[in-house]
Amino acid sequence: MIDCKDADHINGVEEIDDPDFQHINGVEEIDDKLRKLFVGGLSEQTTEETSKEYFSQYGEVENINILRYDDGKSRKFGFVTYASNDAAKSCLTKKKKVPTATLR
Repeated sequence: MIDCKDADHINGVEEIDDPDFQHINGVEEIDDKLRKLFVGGLSEQTTEETSKEYFSQYGEVENINILRYDDGKSRKFGFVTYASNDAAKSCLTKKKKVPTATLR
């Protein structure tokens, strides 16, 4: 599952074209919110490596973070951070259901 409201409001964050607003509030903070995607419904066997391999088809992946319990067991969700907004948008605009076997 990939969470997105629509192309103009990725994960509930509206893109802002006014450079003064971005300068005041920090471009890095705004860009990070647009590039970081929630990914849910993962298999317990899913690893950061297999996830990066899969999500790289949409653009350069900067970081994969699969959340785990203290014992190391997967919580079956995580976050993918792309290197660019365009890569994140590319991933979000493709209709897909990730086959479980792909991410094992």
